[in-house]
Amino acid sequence: MKNSRCKLINDTLIQWIVIVSICNVRLETYAIILVLLTTQWKGFSFYFRIASLFLIHALLLTLILGYSMIKPLEQILLIGIHGVGYYTLLKSRVKSIDEIWGKYLIFCEILGYMGIFQAVCMLMIGINPFSFVNLLSRTVDIENGLRLHAIFGEPGYLSTFLLPYIIYSINKFSQIDKIKFSIVFIVFVGAFGAGGFLVLLFYILYRLFTSKYKILSCTLAALLMFYVGFSAKGASEREDQRGLTGFFVKLEQSSNAFSDMDPNSLELLNASTYASMANLWVAINAPSRLLGTGIGTHQQSYERLYPPTSFNLYGLNKQDAYSLFTRLLSEFGILGLSLFLILLFKNFNRNNEINVSCFFFIMTLFVRGGHYTINGAFLFGMLFFMTTRRKCLTKTKVFF
Repeated sequence: MKNSRCKLINDTLIQWIVIVSICNVRLETYAIILVLLTTQWKGFSFYFRIASLFLIHALLLTLILGYSMIKPLEQILLIGIHGVGYYTLLKSRVKSIDEIWGKYLIFCEILGYMGIFQAVCMLMIGINPFSFVNLLSRTVDIENGLRLHAIFGEPGYLSTFLLPYIIYSINKFSQIDKIKFSIVFIVFVGAFGAGGFLVLLFYILYRLFTSKYKILSCTLAALLMFYVGFSAKGASEREDQRGLTGFFVKLEQSSNAFSDMDPNSLELLNASTYASMANLWVAINAPSRLLGTGIGTHQQSYERLYPPTSFNLYGLNKQDAYSLFTRLLSEFGILGLSLFLILLFKNFNRNNEINVSCFFFIMTLFVRGGHYTINGAFLFGMLFFMTTRRKCLTKTKVFF
């Protein structure tokens, strides 16, 4: 019952703690544990059944394949904590989805101001004021380009987190504060997240194809593909890894890598392309392609199929497979990935702005983000499934 919860932390404060903690994967887990410690649990039986299925699936496959069960058990526990914690938060601590979504939007605007402050410091005095949360050095090499990350650990994480705000604001463009949107959009672009750019492009094409300007959208799509291909070729010839040209290089190298999927040849690519292609190669060649190898086993498949080499980037992102698509394919096989995609598209609700925003957030994870619990994946995932056509009471406001 709501009245039995601890009153030392009120609903508004606990919502803010969770939203802000998403900037760091460990802080987010601690925040969710705090929710569980101060609130009567909701949905425990449901997630216990889901965890049991994961456990049985992993146990059978690890026994057959000779894999260790330590990592699968860790993943099941972590997913259980986030699943029950976020469900408890949304059921017991939030009056409506609009309430917590509004806090997310405000936090994105705060991140926008942080990003602008970071850019000014980096450009004017060559100092990164948020280096304490990033692996980058405190001093900045302007010649190698700038990537904003604010208080997130990586620029790509910031880009992923801001994407739902961008999409939601485009949907509500006539009702939003244009200055705040511009600031957040500038920071989104300044993060240079390849996954964010790519999914935003897909969203724009989706909007065009679902509008009355379908012929125009087809023409623009063809021109855009030509421009991307031409730019990628030019950037690759110049070996330019900065900004948008670096994004084009990654696109071309990723495309070329499919024609020669071999780990040794992949070591010649840039870091992100190497990480994505090497992990995809492992997922494709791992055993049990129909059912996968079990949750939390991708790293073991990686180390078995791709033995350690002297390459300095060996093992990059082997824990999370670099992308959700690759990790689901590796750990749950073709069947598990197909079921997830069917569930995703079946629950897509084009009439609800929050649902659309969360859908494209999940698509971003398919490009870059293999951790099951990173960047608020459970929060956006639950908001997505709670705003389907079957669960929406109104177009703009959703109550539990």
